[in-house]
Amino acid sequence: ETPIEGWAVAADAGESFALDLEITRELALAGMARDIVRSLQEGRKNAGLEISDRVNITWNSSDPDVIDSMNVHGGEIAIEVLALSLTQVFEPVSGFIIVGSEGEIDANFGIEKV
Repeated sequence: ETPIEGWAVAADAGESFALDLEITRELALAGMARDIVRSLQEGRKNAGLEISDRVNITWNSSDPDVIDSMNVHGGEIAIEVLALSLTQVFEPVSGFIIVGSEGEIDANFGIEKV
């Protein structure tokens, strides 16, 4: 079978499966949120925090995608990293940057143990 552009198709034993390869905005924001969680978990580890330590997170970004991802998925991110607060600030944050699957994400994050 020949897929149409933007689709992948596989066939086996008389069954066919087609997958739409388009990355929607919603999917891209969810992927960015996963990258943020992964990097924040690494930041917790590098800061010597225990698995059960609660934290406050500050973040700064002018990237609309980061802002949207934090607004849409902030609750999930907070749960994953045991954050009592995720606070957007408008001055530089001393902390670390996030590197996602597509490269560096234009944002700075700070972690403070509660």
